[in-house]
Amino acid sequence: MKTTLKTPLRKIRARSGWRAAAVTFICGAALTAALRPAAEPQPQPATREAAAVSPPQWVAPAPPLVVDELDWGQSAAGQEWKHRNNGHSLRLDYGGLSPQALDEAKVEALPSGGVLVAAGDTVSMFDGAGGFVWRHEERRPIFDFAYVEATGLVYATAGDNNMFILEARTGRELHRESRNGRAGYGAVVPFGEDQCLIADDNSGYRSAEDFIPPMSDGVSAWRGTKMLWHQNLPPDAELRVGGGRIFAVTKTRARILVEEIFPPAGAR
Repeated sequence: MKTTLKTPLRKIRARSGWRAAAVTFICGAALTAALRPAAEPQPQPATREAAAVSPPQWVAPAPPLVVDELDWGQSAAGQEWKHRNNGHSLRLDYGGLSPQALDEAKVEALPSGGVLVAAGDTVSMFDGAGGFVWRHEERRPIFDFAYVEATGLVYATAGDNNMFILEARTGRELHRESRNGRAGYGAVVPFGEDQCLIADDNSGYRSAEDFIPPMSDGVSAWRGTKMLWHQNLPPDAELRVGGGRIFAVTKTRARILVEEIFPPAGAR
């Protein structure tokens, strides 16, 4: 008698369902792994050798941008604004003037309405409308100048120990003083109604290695083209005039000193 083993239908269905579920789980896991973004590689702890070769780099943060409002006038925009809005341009030889020479230029308005300008090595006169009148070229830096209305003269000092007197109306040179040595002519200050004070600067001697102090500066008074008197002036002092009196002002690191300078007896 031949025996046939048969598996019940419900067991076959149960086994088939379990296999299908397993296949579905495996396929889903594979698909999920395929779609998941790759994980970033984790940094490996630095070895002692790697740290010695490539130390960590620290980058300082950029400093904050600071805009100084006081520099506006020196900026290109500030300069251009001034050129458009600050009046007419005087007819100077700007090509031969450095920014420093322009900054240090001296400008004096005259009672007649004219303008007298010393810039670089040149003294120039302009009329009340800004028109050019005359130019005096010294070929040495102009230190200082002053206009004396009563005599119609311009007194000026320049480099290489020079002092000269010009006729304000024409610019014609009327007198010149030149000296050798380390001294130099310095400040020029109107005095009284018709005089002009001119300082002697002896700082060139005081700065010499063989200098033995003390050594004063000097001041002389001029009327027209004639020197009236000469007196000593404290070293490095500034000339000040007020009420017909002459004062020398000295500024040190600790105080301000004032001394009155008296013209010689009988000087007029």
